[in-house]
Amino acid sequence: MLAHAAGRSSTHASSTQARSRNFGYLRNGINEACRWCLSNAAQARWPDAPVVDLGPLGTCSGYVPALWEVLSAVSAARDAASAGFKVHRRTLGHRGVLFLDECAEFQPHVLDALRTPLEEGEVRLARADGSVRYPARFQLVLAANPCPCAPARDRDCICTSIVRRRYLGRLSGPLLDRVDLRARMVPVTEIGTAGTVEEDTATVRERVLAARAAAAERWSAHGWRTNAEVPGPALRRTFGLPRAVVRPLEERMRAGELSARGADRALRVAWTLADLAGASSPDREAVDNALYYRERGAA
Repeated sequence: MLAHAAGRSSTHASSTQARSRNFGYLRNGINEACRWCLSNAAQARWPDAPVVDLGPLGTCSGYVPALWEVLSAVSAARDAASAGFKVHRRTLGHRGVLFLDECAEFQPHVLDALRTPLEEGEVRLARADGSVRYPARFQLVLAANPCPCAPARDRDCICTSIVRRRYLGRLSGPLLDRVDLRARMVPVTEIGTAGTVEEDTATVRERVLAARAAAAERWSAHGWRTNAEVPGPALRRTFGLPRAVVRPLEERMRAGELSARGADRALRVAWTLADLAGASSPDREAVDNALYYRERGAA
């Protein structure tokens, strides 16, 4: 599937790294062809993972009702009667993929309800007669157009600068701080060259599985399965990297361009890049690349 994706070089690299450690992933400027390829590539490469696909304005399909109702309950703070959820329905999205197409069409408070699950891997509902906790460690994939009119070419946009800023402004800073990979799509301007051979999904899947196996072996003694689950303090202290390697992170933190949470998440990306490369630990290049994938195309 990846070999046929429009704008495939961006899709290929970002989606490979995303699934290697369950990243949050934002695609800005996605078109229907890319959306189709992303969904099918996800199912082809990760057939055992539930794919939760939320269309614009909460249109639901597949596994959506389970996780979506929980997130709606969190954002709307429903009364105690709504806490009578059946646990088996709430957990369908756990260890799966949550795909929000046209994410800028969702209400900001609904999107911000994702912050706790992304950070802690669970949804908590507290009511007068008690509280419940549902597992919700999912991989978040966001797709958004740069503006409401969504022209094929950016220069054909008819939206004012205020409208464009308000549109993507629904994605709050705290939410974007939890998104590890960002890819800005460009319009497809050519049909393609005959005879061009692209890396297929099966080949990439093997590399992803090898990287995940390396991470699982490294963290198994500590009870973690993927790089995404490793707490920040463990990354900085127990498995701390040399000062020269993490210097790019420290420079951005001192400049106010990177939060402490963002630095931890960039470290997790760096560890995943090292796993994909077959290295035992990240080097300076891996940290630089982690920051590149985090910062590029930022809205």
